[in-house]
Amino acid sequence: SLTSLQLSSNNFGVDGAKALAPCLAKLTNLMSLQFSYNNVGDEGAKALAPSLARLTSLTELWILGNNMSPALEARLQLTANPQYRVLLQEEEELVSKSQLCVVGYP
Repeated sequence: SLTSLQLSSNNFGVDGAKALAPCLAKLTNLMSLQFSYNNVGDEGAKALAPSLARLTSLTELWILGNNMSPALEARLQLTANPQYRVLLQEEEELVSKSQLCVVGYP
């Protein structure tokens, strides 16, 4: 079964996030989801949140560059898995709060 999925830089937008959400919910063994730079915004993130909550095996979630508000990014991260820690670094340099990436503990 699928344990890692790389969907970054596809520019899904809101409609793509809404279409993808039911499919993600079925990937119950998924451990890593790279979903950066898809421009889903707050509305798309809200559509993905219930599906991410069902992914109990998920330990890595990458959501940089999706034009989400910082408050929604934080909520989405906790919805997916409360054991995530937040990294504020990318390529060894600090990034803005709107470019958070989240990595689960090993």
